[in-house]
Amino acid sequence: MEASQTPPSRVPRCLRSSWTRALVEAGGRALQSRTSDGPRAAPAPPEHRSGFRGVPVPTDRLDEVDGDAVAQWVVDQYPAPSYPAVIIGSAHGSTAHLAAAMGAPWLPTGFDCEVAWVGGRAYDVEAAIQSGHTIASVIAEWNHGVGVRQVFDPVRHTDQPARELTFHVRWRELPPAYIEFLDQRLVSGAGVVVSADERTWLVLDPGRSISFQLGTPRAGLTWDRYQECLTSYWPEWAPYWPQAMQEGMWADSEAELGIEPDLLRCVRDWARAANHGAMVVGYDCASR
Repeated sequence: MEASQTPPSRVPRCLRSSWTRALVEAGGRALQSRTSDGPRAAPAPPEHRSGFRGVPVPTDRLDEVDGDAVAQWVVDQYPAPSYPAVIIGSAHGSTAHLAAAMGAPWLPTGFDCEVAWVGGRAYDVEAAIQSGHTIASVIAEWNHGVGVRQVFDPVRHTDQPARELTFHVRWRELPPAYIEFLDQRLVSGAGVVVSADERTWLVLDPGRSISFQLGTPRAGLTWDRYQECLTSYWPEWAPYWPQAMQEGMWADSEAELGIEPDLLRCVRDWARAANHGAMVVGYDCASR
């Protein structure tokens, strides 16, 4: 199987410290290293924020958080002319290994990025919500058909949230580069597997295009234990959190790696119209 001669696109700036980028690159290398002896395991991606760190996107360059450019970069990691299947799903190491074993590309349902936060404080959740909402609004305005989830996590990343804010941009519809890839690069009858992270967490304004999440189930803690850790690590936290909890609509909802329901419908509709079988594989480990 010969590789496509199309030159790969450059890594978008917003992905330079992205966990999604690490997994996509690992999966792409795994498929390109396949031999006639069978699949090889996906190479282990570098540890997030360890030797893989980039400069956060400045607030005056939010146009660089470009979902279409990210989607094009993703499909460029898979240069073969055709594939027997495709996995569309949440960013998880097991998904990258499953895709490698199947000889299938993995197309993430969103991506994470860091944006600079000048003068931030890791314990000031109210300021994080306000600054994050302003940034997320610009990202959503620049990118059609996405949801933006801010994740503020001073437990796992200590004082890092005082310097930069983390956003998960999640597609609500298939981006153009994905549609072209699916239309042109899947063999007849190829299977479409949707891998969905079904873990939940407490979310501010779930279901809206812009939402906020304090902490994450990826910390391996229950919600109550997470709050205890916040108080222990950041004694200054106490005055800020009760006030933030009184504002807005908080509810248990899918966490940051969850799939937007509209995107799931788009994938199913595409598969049905293109006569490809589609199945959803969900996982829920150590939720809150």
